[in-house]
Amino acid sequence: MSATMKRLKDTFTLDEIAGLLGVDSWEKIEDRNPDAWGEYYSHTFRETKAEAIKDGLDEQTAELRAENAAMEAESEARSESYGKWKNAMLHAAETIIGEHKLELRQLKTKQYLYKLVPAETWRDAAAMLRDTINGYGPFYFNNVQEFLDSGPYTARQAVLEHLHWMKDRAEVYGTSNAERLMGDWDR
Repeated sequence: MSATMKRLKDTFTLDEIAGLLGVDSWEKIEDRNPDAWGEYYSHTFRETKAEAIKDGLDEQTAELRAENAAMEAESEARSESYGKWKNAMLHAAETIIGEHKLELRQLKTKQYLYKLVPAETWRDAAAMLRDTINGYGPFYFNNVQEFLDSGPYTARQAVLEHLHWMKDRAEVYGTSNAERLMGDWDR
């Protein structure tokens, strides 16, 4: 299907943005670390149960109180960790996407989605992506028009079809990649 016929995606979740930038999505992090927040659960359960028994509650009631407190502690730890990841991901995304003269705008109606828009014009963004592609190879375009003609694409189509190249800009120009920009978000 040619670029002129295909509906190009310009709205993304944070997990999809992570994929474009070559870093792990939150879903992958959770899948890889299913017990990452279990220590919060275990510690809170033990402490709350011991305290409840000390306060004179029977075993069953103490366990029920401990279970509720432990689930809340685990949920809070998970939420705090997600918040750190989200902030780090947005920082990395805004930096790398900004280097390509693009911006992310959070949708008002669906706040988990971000729309990709040009900071100036789609042609300016296409020129920056062309620079990244040229620096990485295996393609070389002498100018933006040649890049657009290769589709053929409009400037918007060229940008949206080639977003996957953004993650390579750091390697080409010696800037920070998404992983480095995210830093130690999980510490």
